Amino acid sequence: MDVFVLPSISEGCPIVLLEAMSMGLPVVATRVGGVPEVINGKAGLIVPLRNSKDIADSVYYLLSHHNVRIKIGRNGRKRVERMFSLDKCVESHKKVYDFALA
Repeated sequence: MDVFVLPSISEGCPIVLLEAMSMGLPVVATRVGGVPEVINGKAGLIVPLRNSKDIADSVYYLLSHHNVRIKIGRNGRKRVERMFSLDKCVESHKKVYDFALA
């Protein structure tokens, strides 16, 4: 797979998006739910909801620009490792429990 596309009209924090990013795939996703926070500007391209032309244009752009595609994929992998790893998840949950117990 060269590009991962998530054209959802409703999402929370889609695990499939994190999985694609962790594999180093550049993503094209719609601006819904937690998607913009996950992508954070450098790990993929965000398009308006229900805009198939922008989705197609973004996919075409990534397929036409190998170096950009590779860079965005690497950024996504780094973002998942830094922000959404198991260790980060455990750390975040521990903070919540520590706060609740205090």
